[in-house]
Amino acid sequence: MSNDLTPMMIQYSNIKSKYPDCVLLFRLGDFYEAFDDDARYVSKVLGLVLTHRSDHPMAGIPHHALGIYLKKLIEQGNKVAICDQLEDPATAKGIVKRDVTRVVTPGTLIDEDILTESNNYIAAFYKDQVSLIDISTGDFFLDHGFEAIERYAPSHVIHQGELDSLEGILTERVEDWYFDPNNSAQTIKDHFKISDISFLELTKGEEIAASAILKYLDITQKRTLKNIRYPLKIVENERVFLDPSTISNLEILESKSGISLYSHMKRTVTGMGQRLLKREIISPLLKVEEIEERFELVEMLVNNSRALESLREILSRIQDIERIVSRVAYPAATPSDLVALRESIELFDTLNGWIMSNGIFKDSTLDTMDTLEKFLKKAIADDPSGNIGDGHVIAEGFSKELDESRSILLDADGYIKRYQEKEKNRLGNKIKVGYSSVFGYYIEISNGYRGEIPSEYVRKQTLVNCERYTTPELSEIEHKVLHASETIKALEIKAFDTVCEEILKYKDILTANSSKIAFIDMLASFAQIAIDEAYVRPTLSNTVKIRGGRHPIVEKRVNDFVPNDLDIDEKRNFAILTGPNMSGKSTFIRQTAIISLMAQIGSFVPAKKATLKVFDRIFTRIGAKDDLASNRSTFLVEMSEVATILHSATSNSLIILDEVGRGTSTFDGLSIAWAVSEYISQRIKAFTIFATHYNELSELEKIYSNIYNLTIEVAEKGDSVLFLHRVVPGMADKSYGIEVARIAGIPVEIVNRAYEVADALSSASQIKKGVRFLTAGEVEAIKGKLKKMNEDQMKIF
Repeated sequence: MSNDLTPMMIQYSNIKSKYPDCVLLFRLGDFYEAFDDDARYVSKVLGLVLTHRSDHPMAGIPHHALGIYLKKLIEQGNKVAICDQLEDPATAKGIVKRDVTRVVTPGTLIDEDILTESNNYIAAFYKDQVSLIDISTGDFFLDHGFEAIERYAPSHVIHQGELDSLEGILTERVEDWYFDPNNSAQTIKDHFKISDISFLELTKGEEIAASAILKYLDITQKRTLKNIRYPLKIVENERVFLDPSTISNLEILESKSGISLYSHMKRTVTGMGQRLLKREIISPLLKVEEIEERFELVEMLVNNSRALESLREILSRIQDIERIVSRVAYPAATPSDLVALRESIELFDTLNGWIMSNGIFKDSTLDTMDTLEKFLKKAIADDPSGNIGDGHVIAEGFSKELDESRSILLDADGYIKRYQEKEKNRLGNKIKVGYSSVFGYYIEISNGYRGEIPSEYVRKQTLVNCERYTTPELSEIEHKVLHASETIKALEIKAFDTVCEEILKYKDILTANSSKIAFIDMLASFAQIAIDEAYVRPTLSNTVKIRGGRHPIVEKRVNDFVPNDLDIDEKRNFAILTGPNMSGKSTFIRQTAIISLMAQIGSFVPAKKATLKVFDRIFTRIGAKDDLASNRSTFLVEMSEVATILHSATSNSLIILDEVGRGTSTFDGLSIAWAVSEYISQRIKAFTIFATHYNELSELEKIYSNIYNLTIEVAEKGDSVLFLHRVVPGMADKSYGIEVARIAGIPVEIVNRAYEVADALSSASQIKKGVRFLTAGEVEAIKGKLKKMNEDQMKIF
């Protein structure tokens, strides 16, 4: 350590050495300062003026504006260590004690002005096991596979080196002891203060992943997070697993157009309901009973729009209780948090009254919290202002000491005058109470006074014409008046902490009520969108029969959307859909998957009528995309996705395929598409729709009884083509690719030349042989050559 460092800079350097991977914000008076390299970085990123202190670069942030600047640093993917003063500089002897009070990362945000309404997870990845915690809500989930990282999109992931960098996610390689199997169980026991964790039914891998994230949070947050709930395992046989490709292909969470399925369905009015919807939409239900229960509740709301409107009005006034409780537990609650909590609790009885009068959501009745409500009314001012410690947060009557200190501060002169009048009544008018900056408050008695000086009077000063005294009572008044502000600050902070401790006694009830409110809000939003968009309640069966089905997003973006029908059952479970580009094939197959997904989260669906099967998985293989970072071509990515489907799908799955095989040569692609179709239709027997430009696949209908053809109807008028977007039985006889090129704006001379080349090519015998339909004899030959497929061959994928 350099000898020319000041004591303060030595302190800074010692603390910084413990957090080399963080931007350290060091509290100095009313500012958080960054020094040296941190100062240069902070100055550049935040646009702050770079100054110097003892030849060290320095950049400062006003402490009251920390949240604003912290958000910008976190958005850049930084970890930020907050170093606070641990004692009052006015009373400190020597250098003020300082230390890091928390490390803020993209996944450990708690501040209301930084967070969005969505969950903000930090995750631990351990040998295919994933633990996720949102410290702002207390949610704690256990899942598995790298796909869980992609589905939940945590802001921050800790790992042992298994992960590469991930776009938009802070990945942090931590030391191996975080994942120590020898103390993983004890870590969980210590955190939740329990002696046995067998009831959690964790595998060893889950246990290690869960303990790793708890250790990390304990170390970085410098406290035990009391709001974290017991870990909830995502059980596959209770939920539909949507892989990242399906989530992306169906644009469930994000969309290039800006309107995802989630954003379209987000009619919730509480933050809790919004987060629940986002979780549910990527993990639909499997149990028919649970789905039907939701349908029933949604239908009751749809049939009573006035009740729905009043329900949503009540819900809209309930604040984000989950996050308020988390901030109370952290502790990082503000006066406005407690007011919001109090006002929300006041609405519990109102919501219960709605439930009772309407007979809907009877199983979601809230636990009443009259005791806490009365306590908060007594404790917190009706309209608190300023910061905790300013004297305007705690209500009058809650703390006698605080009330007295506030009264003294507001009426210091009155206190002195009343004391003076009292003493004059005792001793006469020849006394007065005054104040000196040297001696403080005193009682001055002139030399003309002839009475007896009371025994409690203590002489402070002798002057020519008078004597000055003090008394124990005056000394006490002086102390109270001169230290009223400090006393108010200390007493109000103490009282606020007492209120927060009382709230935490009701943490479990508040959390349970939050979950019920989220559920009610989500289903109320399903009812609202059903009314707004004319959705219908589906019937659950073993078949799919959709009448007038619509794509919920596309129909909002186009005029005169064309609804379509679909029939799939166990006897005819594989549809081959052919038709030209721009005719609506992709929209049709996507809407089928989306309708099924919406139904399995309990929502009504965009159709005139719908009978649907409950699927155990929904698979999609749509679009062309490469993976340059992993040196994987478009075709290899396509084949990998197909392989995943072939390995994982069951007869109870829904498979949506779009243009499988197009990433390679025509004949190789057609061969693969043919073989994949055979395997799915004959082995897996999943409900499948395969959209393709390989018209030759239509011949499969002649070979297999469960395969049937669909096409998009096209109307030709002279040289022009009109795409009707109507799905009908049959197969396409033309691709109309050149016509699509013309519609897209390709110059006329190129379009005309393309028609000339097409005519020439179609007359060439070899090409004609390659693309014509199979003859009846060829079909019979294929049937004769079919052999039982060896499942072991699938290992080549």
